[in-house]
Amino acid sequence: MSHKRRSNLPAAVVGASRGSSPIAANLKPAARRAARSRLTIMARRVKADGFKQVIEVLEPPASVRSQTKKANELILPPAVERALESLDLRKDRRLSVLQKLVGSSDSRAMWQDLGRAVSGTGDRWVYDVISVVERASDLPKKLPPYVLLSSAEAHDVAQKFRRRYTEIVRLHNKYGLNFRVLDAGGRTRDLSSILQEYADAVVRALEGPRLVAKRGKSHREVLFMLRLATYLKAMHGSRKTTLPLSRIVAAAANGVFETNYTSSDVTHILKRRRSPSPVTRPLELGSSA
Repeated sequence: MSHKRRSNLPAAVVGASRGSSPIAANLKPAARRAARSRLTIMARRVKADGFKQVIEVLEPPASVRSQTKKANELILPPAVERALESLDLRKDRRLSVLQKLVGSSDSRAMWQDLGRAVSGTGDRWVYDVISVVERASDLPKKLPPYVLLSSAEAHDVAQKFRRRYTEIVRLHNKYGLNFRVLDAGGRTRDLSSILQEYADAVVRALEGPRLVAKRGKSHREVLFMLRLATYLKAMHGSRKTTLPLSRIVAAAANGVFETNYTSSDVTHILKRRRSPSPVTRPLELGSSA
């Protein structure tokens, strides 16, 4: 049995090519060939345009694909949705913390980043994130004045403290005042060792990393960012996934404080944390420094 090859061209073109259409019947051979050629070109264009439209439907333009990807990034991970429902049902105090962290497109993107960077099995990672945000937010109502000192001011205060401490050490040694005392843990210790621990702690606080914001309310926000960055890096640990730290911290700070920090702002803040000065060395009793 022979099978005729089916043409993909419109019937008018097929008819014109075979001389069987009403139009072709009234044309001379030369005109018929010209008409057939024009109709063939038109049919090919229609066919090509049709395929193009199908391709556009199946494969949307780059701009549409970009918008779709961006919309998907704004969807909260299922683990966060479940946490919201669970905390709401139990009237858990942590609900208010989580609600601050899901109210904007940046915060929802933050959860997507965290899901890729620190999530493990189950939903535990969501509660871990809530916990570190709570801890970072647990700031004193009034920051101690030494926290607000500039690097130069803090260094000057540390030097004054060292001079006074050296005088105390001199008097301590001269008059044999190395008493044994009972510390808070119930241990009997030399007074000299307690004094040295105290001195070391003071100098570390004064000459350690400084807050870098301008004086004012923003110091609390900067302190929150520094603490949260430390906690998140500990959560991330040695995982091979990338942790977009600045973007996450900016979104969290904006949710908690209703601010508008960018990831660039946070990167600048984290980079300007000054390393402890070489002056921050253990203070030894009897030192003449």
